[in-house]
Amino acid sequence: SFVKDLPDDKGALAICRTVIALGRSLGLEVVAEGVETVQQVETLSRRGCTQAQGYLLAKPMAGVEVLPFLKKAGWRDVLQDLAQATGHTRVMAAYLKDPFED
Repeated sequence: SFVKDLPDDKGALAICRTVIALGRSLGLEVVAEGVETVQQVETLSRRGCTQAQGYLLAKPMAGVEVLPFLKKAGWRDVLQDLAQATGHTRVMAAYLKDPFED
């Protein structure tokens, strides 16, 4: 619920910053839920959040739809667009790796 008001709500920003810092200090991965805009991605990534889910990345889908979605690789286009828009191409490069490549 705090992500939806980013980056404009200073209170939501403070809470997100604190949750990210707490998670990282405990050695946990922090996943931002409800990410819908590039501005939210920029705000979260600048504060160290490396994972997100939400309509910006993909619509909600049933479990049986996930594998075909990943194999289709349309998610790469979304991440490449985000990387270019945010200037985080180096950060996003790790996410562009093919999950089916061993």
